[in-house]
Amino acid sequence: QGKDEKDEKSEEPAPPTLHCSYSWSDDGLCLGGAITDSTGETLETFSALYGGIGAVPNVGDVADEKGREQACRLMLRKLWQAVEEWTKSNYAGRVRVILGAVGAHSTRDIEDWKEVLETAGCGGADSCCVEVVVVHVAVLHSLQFLSTQSPDIAREEMN
Repeated sequence: QGKDEKDEKSEEPAPPTLHCSYSWSDDGLCLGGAITDSTGETLETFSALYGGIGAVPNVGDVADEKGREQACRLMLRKLWQAVEEWTKSNYAGRVRVILGAVGAHSTRDIEDWKEVLETAGCGGADSCCVEVVVVHVAVLHSLQFLSTQSPDIAREEMN
């Protein structure tokens, strides 16, 4: 949304929209994210690695699932804290945030986000956000981005 657009419910300008996309590593112990504005400009990046080798207890050769779930929840909490800190230091008013998982995600992401956002008081009077939307995007095929200035040259370079 542009800064001049009006919120449908009031005459005041709609709050800015920030997008935070994130993705988990295959083992679920590394999280990477990026915060962008409504035009797609990257504003901030985030990465977290839970502990290190042996940080999640193993039972035989299989990582303990409770330990993995706790690690995932902790990293989502850290990601949200990074979003809040960045927002509070760069915007005077409240914003709308869209959180999106890209690719493989934890099966508990939605429940974990609900807990993280409720614990943070998201949407309350002291919150930096008017609302938060959590989405998941499944990648079915790899994407190829082409230059908008010269699609033919970009296609030739990729081949």
